[in-house]
Amino acid sequence: MTTAGDVIGEFISAQLDVVRARRASLEARGLAVITSSGALVTLQLALVTLLPQAPEAPHPAGRALIAASTVSFLAATIGGVFSNLPRKAFHVSPQSLLPHISPDFWDASEKEARKAITTIQLKVLISAERTTRVKARTVLISFCCEMAGISCLTAAVMLTLLRP
Repeated sequence: MTTAGDVIGEFISAQLDVVRARRASLEARGLAVITSSGALVTLQLALVTLLPQAPEAPHPAGRALIAASTVSFLAATIGGVFSNLPRKAFHVSPQSLLPHISPDFWDASEKEARKAITTIQLKVLISAERTTRVKARTVLISFCCEMAGISCLTAAVMLTLLRP
């Protein structure tokens, strides 16, 4: 017979799998931001090199926009790196399992063991969810910085090309 505790335990275990998959996805997205920002900075440098070197080119506002895009790409890259940094999280230590193999607990019912495991899994889930939220915010901010950099760079190109 399945008990409510069994159902809750399975649910917590499934949620833990979801959070771990989400964390891995966010870390991959953070790496993508680093890669794409690096490629965009390379294109930006090529653009700056190819622009005429006369004092009137690029447009003064374009120069400021190119500088702003550089800062934005740098911020996006830093955010991508930050999203992949290891975070302090609750992990099951072997020491914490010692009470569960004591003679008093060893002969306890299966129900007690499931309850103990579910409690530990819930602590891991709470910690993992907290760190995943931080990673999600960091990746979102990184994407926004990257979009700002692209916008600034595009505006700089347009100012330069459309300049009379």
